[in-house]
Amino acid sequence: VAEENGKLIGHIMMTKTSVVQPNGSSFDALLVAPLSVLLEYRDRGIGSALMKGAIKKAQSMGYKAAFLVGDPAYYSKFGYKQTSLYGIQSKSGIPEQYVQVLELVPDTLKGVTGIIDCC
Repeated sequence: VAEENGKLIGHIMMTKTSVVQPNGSSFDALLVAPLSVLLEYRDRGIGSALMKGAIKKAQSMGYKAAFLVGDPAYYSKFGYKQTSLYGIQSKSGIPEQYVQVLELVPDTLKGVTGIIDCC
């Protein structure tokens, strides 16, 4: 969470998810949802600080990838890329450019394909 003078001004949450691969096995990962900052506190770097903190925490806990649905123009600055580049699709019907993943460990998605349930 992000607070200012005891007031909650933003938060991020990551929950467990998995990619179901064609052979039926699962690749465990995280799903980022939501990332939020109160309107009057936006454009101050709070969302970026929350995202960077969540990424660091996820890495320290041993997670290897984090998925999200969001604006590529915003999330690409953290290294998120379209899941379809890795052979991973969403079953939600969301346009593929908005379904993104960040490898928390480099090259961790090599050989991982399948379906992510991100909604």
